[in-house]
Amino acid sequence: MRKTVVGMSIKSMTMREKRRFLYFVKTDYFNTRVDLITLSVVLFDKEINLEEVTKEEVFLRAFPEDRPSEQESRLLLSYLQKKIELFFTIEEFLTNEQEKNLLLLSSLQKRNIPKVYLKKLNYFRKKSFEHKDWKYFFGQYRLEAQNLELIADTSNKLDANYEVLTDKLDRFYLSLKLRHICTAILYHSVFNKHYEFPNLKLSMDLAKQEKYLSFPAISVYYFFIKVILGDETYFSTIKETLFANRNHFSVKEFQDIYKMILNFYIRNINEKDVGFVAEALGFYKKGLDLNLLIVDGYLSKTTYSNIVGMAIKEKELEWVGHFIENYKGKIRKKVRQEVYNLNRARLEYAKKNFEQSLLFIKNVNYKQFFPAVTARLLQIKIYWESDQLDLLSQHLYSLKYFIKRKKVIGYHLKVLNNTISYIQKLAEVNPYDKTAVNALKDNILQ
Repeated sequence: MRKTVVGMSIKSMTMREKRRFLYFVKTDYFNTRVDLITLSVVLFDKEINLEEVTKEEVFLRAFPEDRPSEQESRLLLSYLQKKIELFFTIEEFLTNEQEKNLLLLSSLQKRNIPKVYLKKLNYFRKKSFEHKDWKYFFGQYRLEAQNLELIADTSNKLDANYEVLTDKLDRFYLSLKLRHICTAILYHSVFNKHYEFPNLKLSMDLAKQEKYLSFPAISVYYFFIKVILGDETYFSTIKETLFANRNHFSVKEFQDIYKMILNFYIRNINEKDVGFVAEALGFYKKGLDLNLLIVDGYLSKTTYSNIVGMAIKEKELEWVGHFIENYKGKIRKKVRQEVYNLNRARLEYAKKNFEQSLLFIKNVNYKQFFPAVTARLLQIKIYWESDQLDLLSQHLYSLKYFIKRKKVIGYHLKVLNNTISYIQKLAEVNPYDKTAVNALKDNILQ
């Protein structure tokens, strides 16, 4: 059953959802077919392993005396999948307060109960929602649009307030449009691509009006675009606005904005300004304290490695040693040991324990690009530090070929090629030729 649509749907459910579905499918209001109940009880049995059991075995167990034909079996699974999809829809609906409100108003409107409709409309207009993000603005716009639709069908057309409607629409538009632009600009900068954003100036001119900029779900993205486009004076404003208005965002959107800021830090550090490292590390630490970096119970291997790298650069070796050990268990099991070995190798190198570092490097999987590059660079640094120039030269050549074979793109290619080029020049320059040494130093600093 592993590859069937029903099997994949059931596998996606939590234990609570499975219990609720069995209750759902046994309720006459949603299902009157006894055979679907029988099939569901078998498929949702804890003893059944959907990864291994076959469709034939399931139907033999569910209907031992009157087994359905192949066509009947397919139809029954199709009916069950439709019930599962209806269950998913209802579960999602029950968590969406705004959607419930809008559907209730729509129902009251169709039933022509104006007194109840207006009472509910005013209640929903005044109701306070936990998050005032783009979804909230979308709901507010739909609320006004639905009300205007009702007014248009009556003789009270003078009551129509299109200014309120367009204002709600602009709030929704700006909160989502600017969010997408932020994500796209960062994405294209990483992969060194240029993309024209239609109506960007128009959107920014509209967003800077006080009536829109007063909403954090708009102002955070507005300021972030200003920063990305070169005006970094707004960078501190973004962080202050974000943390001062944390309750305005869902957990996911707050984490997304937090990660955008981190990506901006990392891009700046990689491209031009290592002075950002201390600030970025502090921002990472704040994320750890607020549990913003743990997603679905795990810390990403990239985040883990970025924190280690920055802490080493800031000479916080004792702190990062504790971090490496304490958060090892938060890395996904599939890559845990490799990520741990690589970062322990980085720490041992920073402590000048070169032999220990090389032992950890040996256990790094060279199939993954960034771990492989980091491990290779560590080896190169160790051979430089220990004056093993023949090994250094071999590994520089190997790294250059590896990068070319992997077809690296974006700013990573520029950084890595510069690294290889200047390490090679350092190895070849005559240390007693002060003119050559100073010229090389100037080139590196530039």
